[in-house]
Amino acid sequence: MLRLGLILSLLAAPEATTVPWQRLDAGQLQSAGALAHDYMDFLGRAKIPLRRTRYLVEKLKAAGFKPYSAAERWAPGARFYMLNRERALLAVVVGSRPLVEGPRLIGAHLDSPRLDLRIRPLRAAEGLMLLKSEPYGGIKRYQWSNLPLALEGQVAKQDGTLVDVSIGDDPADPVFMLPDLAPHVDKEMRTRTQDLIFKGDELNVVAGALPDEKGDLTKGFLGELHRRYGLVEEDLVSAELSLVPAMAPRTVGLDGSLIGAYGQDDGLCSYLAARSLIDLKGTPTRTCMAYLVDHEEVGNVNATGVRSRFLTNALERFAVREGHPEALHDHVASLLTHAEVLSADVSQAINPNFPGTEDHETTARLGQGFTFKTMKPGYDASPTFRARLRRVMAKHQIPWQTYAYKVDVGGGGTIGASLQELDMDVADVGAPVLAMHGTFELSAKADVYALNRFFGAFYGDP
Repeated sequence: MLRLGLILSLLAAPEATTVPWQRLDAGQLQSAGALAHDYMDFLGRAKIPLRRTRYLVEKLKAAGFKPYSAAERWAPGARFYMLNRERALLAVVVGSRPLVEGPRLIGAHLDSPRLDLRIRPLRAAEGLMLLKSEPYGGIKRYQWSNLPLALEGQVAKQDGTLVDVSIGDDPADPVFMLPDLAPHVDKEMRTRTQDLIFKGDELNVVAGALPDEKGDLTKGFLGELHRRYGLVEEDLVSAELSLVPAMAPRTVGLDGSLIGAYGQDDGLCSYLAARSLIDLKGTPTRTCMAYLVDHEEVGNVNATGVRSRFLTNALERFAVREGHPEALHDHVASLLTHAEVLSADVSQAINPNFPGTEDHETTARLGQGFTFKTMKPGYDASPTFRARLRRVMAKHQIPWQTYAYKVDVGGGGTIGASLQELDMDVADVGAPVLAMHGTFELSAKADVYALNRFFGAFYGDP
């Protein structure tokens, strides 16, 4: 009887019957709820890198961060940010120890899979005005049909004037749509593989139906574009315009414990990297940085991607500010070698409908904590660095879980590989997400809160 009672008591223990969200006290629940609210506001207002850097810069400014300038005093506790063409961002809090001893850096990417307009996007067909698009990042094209889409981005006019375009996210705006075939007439479509349900020349988004007074659809559309933004057709050649889901973030589930939204890969990690730095109290021991880049979803190319020299150029400037112009190369090499870096990116959560895609012993589950990942058979952090991060997690009692791809099944990458090429020690972390690269991804509030706590503990650790 005693043995049965012991077994029942063990089964009833909180660790066996609860998840991290349920183990939060009243104050933590309030903090987690406020964080989720703020995160959802970010996702709803900022769906492309240009909008995300602007959103975060406003938050940085409100927290006392200043644009980096050689005229500003470089001293422990100083807060700076640097923008790279408004599509990448580096935020810095100067630590009490010399930078040569190694900064603490969290890197993430600001871009998300989407549809980009072609360089000559206008096409009139069958009484409709269409915008030709192409996939950006790894998407399942069929998921983008029959959805309200917003047009977001920037156009440079010939005289150099920059024009911001945003149509569809405001409930009063019109939206755009990629129409699918009706099931009555799609016999040929059903024989296609899912990656070719929409071929490249079929990704044409409905943008209007009214011609001008002479019956010209293209001129009718261009007239409306000029009325709204003062643009002409040739301006679209020097444009960066994207189609994204015109849907607001929503809580998911009767218990409200989940977050559904477009762009969580990787609005989630990029927002939390900046948010944790903003919330950092006092002067940290090590100089702390949030480095947010563009173009990860297409291989880290472009001047705003992680493979550009933006970061190393910034570190050289900082080294000079610390008084080491005479041995600049050695100083930068030393700070890179001693850097502690988190490459933050979301990971797949095991899908209850398709559990066979994951290794159940190494996979991550929604609501069980942030993910501590391995990118093998590619790069990985040193065992020493991973052990130190384990100590941080244990010290602050932050719920975490592992993630590794199933052997011979999955694979992906993060910006961590490029950061390791700089001789940095890089560990991969993130949060589990369902429906990654979809138009409405799913995360858990508990995991967002856990990752935010971990980022804060990483920055603030002695």
